[in-house]
Amino acid sequence: MQTAARPTPGDFTNATWPDILPRFDALAAQPLDLTNVASWLEEWSALEVAISEAAALAVIAYTTDTTNPEFEAAYQRWGELEPQVAEQRVRLSERLLELPEYVPDDLAIVIRNFRNQ
Repeated sequence: MQTAARPTPGDFTNATWPDILPRFDALAAQPLDLTNVASWLEEWSALEVAISEAAALAVIAYTTDTTNPEFEAAYQRWGELEPQVAEQRVRLSERLLELPEYVPDDLAIVIRNFRNQ
C-alpha cells in the first residue's frame, strides 16, 4: 500500500519540518498487518533513503564551500531536522514491533535492535 509517489532526494532539498512530517504521519496512520508489512517497510525505507540522501548532499555542498550562505543554511537546517526525523524512526519502529510474529530472517537483527531500544 503506497500513500504517495516514491520520494526522491530532490523532494527534500529545501524541506522544512512541515514538509517532512506528513510523510511520516502517513506511514504511521496506515493499517499495518502481516499482509502489508513488506510494502509498508519498502515505503518507509524509500522515505529514509530520500531524506538521508538529501541531508548528505547538503553536508557535501557545505563542506566543499563553507563560504556559501545557502549551503550553510541548508547544512544547519538538516542539523535541526535530524532529531525530529530520529523521533519519527522510533515512532515507526514501534509500529513495526506491534507485529511480534513478523521476524523474517533478513530483518531479525534489525527487529531485535528495535526491541532493545
